[in-house]
Amino acid sequence: MGRLAELVAGFAMILRLSRDIQSISADEELADGQILSGDVPEKPVVFYESCLAFEADVLRGQAFESTRRLSYQPFIEALRPRIDRENAPEDLLHDVWLAELARLFPELHERYPDLPNMVADTSMARNHLFEAMTRLLAALAARTPLLLFLDDVHWADTVTLDLLHYLARYFM
Repeated sequence: MGRLAELVAGFAMILRLSRDIQSISADEELADGQILSGDVPEKPVVFYESCLAFEADVLRGQAFESTRRLSYQPFIEALRPRIDRENAPEDLLHDVWLAELARLFPELHERYPDLPNMVADTSMARNHLFEAMTRLLAALAARTPLLLFLDDVHWADTVTLDLLHYLARYFM
């Protein structure tokens, strides 16, 4: 299994390969999603560039140069499938926060037509949206370990980076 397995010997690893290292990894007979070795540790999680030492709910979004003008696109891409899988998002969050999230996920209004209106004050609207995103991720993480992968963040717009900074301050 080569150097990668030696680096994290004794850990249960679920390999997550980025596109740029898949061909290199194939030479060492490593495949995306492969469990390499060991038991799930009870010590702190170890994260390496291409592997995880535990299983988690993985949310993945990506910024593209062509979507640089689409605010929050990596977060929308990462969270939309997870919200769609949720049987009852209202069990995760109060309607006030669901209404804020509906700004990014309009399908929530279809599922819950009685959601209250969003904050009209634009200076507060962004703060409320950021808080709603924080509460959603915290509620999901309270159920099961959660990993949020945002690829190519260097292509993200300013408000997406602001949200990432807000979340980092909360979760760090």
